[in-house]
Amino acid sequence: MCSNTVLLYMLLQKICDQPIKSLLYMERYVNDGSPSGFTWINQTSPKTAPLGEEEFFFLDRLITEKPVEKIGRLPKYLKQFGENSIFIHPDMYEHYDKLGCKIERDCIKVCPTSSSRTVKLLDFSGYIKLNYNGIIGRIDRSLTETHANFSVEMTKFLGEILKNPVFEKLTFFPEPGALVYKKEGKNINMGLVCRDEEVYGISADKISFIIPAFSFFAQDRIQEDEFLLIQLVERSGKTPKKYLLNELIYPIIDNYFNLLLYAGLQPEWHAQNLLLGIDRNYSVVSLIMRDLESIDIDQTLQSRLGIRKIFKSYP
Repeated sequence: MCSNTVLLYMLLQKICDQPIKSLLYMERYVNDGSPSGFTWINQTSPKTAPLGEEEFFFLDRLITEKPVEKIGRLPKYLKQFGENSIFIHPDMYEHYDKLGCKIERDCIKVCPTSSSRTVKLLDFSGYIKLNYNGIIGRIDRSLTETHANFSVEMTKFLGEILKNPVFEKLTFFPEPGALVYKKEGKNINMGLVCRDEEVYGISADKISFIIPAFSFFAQDRIQEDEFLLIQLVERSGKTPKKYLLNELIYPIIDNYFNLLLYAGLQPEWHAQNLLLGIDRNYSVVSLIMRDLESIDIDQTLQSRLGIRKIFKSYP
């Protein structure tokens, strides 16, 4: 515990007062990265790195010879950039420049999030998940047509199944639309996924502020303070045991298996893909999912459950 009591609750108070701004702050600065250590080994460029010090950067716009493929519901702001374009991460400029692609630099202002290829739009609402040809962390982060299609299809599927009261505590960040650009001969197969800023689900309206799971037990790298989990426990007035078990561990286990047993879905709920929706009593009222392309489908279970959903993005 911090010896200086003035520091106690500083971050939690900031989150209560400025929930949207604080979410971006936690994404970057109350984040210890993966325990594997790969977060610090394979990063994006310093100016775009989530754990870096740059407040924002600009995406480039790849201009195509024909309209890019549109999937699902797209945000209105994309119209002003034309049908023959798709945003690319600035680290990818040289890759596509060498392929002879026409590129316009510094087109749209964004802020990095904990996921190096997912950025928050600063002049518009929402997020963009970008293609990245290369290793970030442990794996290649290329976002292909299949990935883009799956994100949109999973958004529609979750929107249907989460109406079931058994999923009352589950919400998610929808990924309702995507762009895809493919060009044979140059081996280009790249996608872009648009993510909404508002969460969807039965318990969405109960949420006062959102905390990424990794921030519960990460050190604030900018301002020394107590761990958020300690702050939440003490503000809630509950014992540490009751808070940990009843607010976090039991709901996460229950809802993980509810998704599996009632929907045939196996989510990848590591500390980055899962966020917690908190109310003004400091209770966890919602488990928030993101990065929908990482959800697996158990076709055997879905068949036994009588679910006949066909995903075009198979396999």
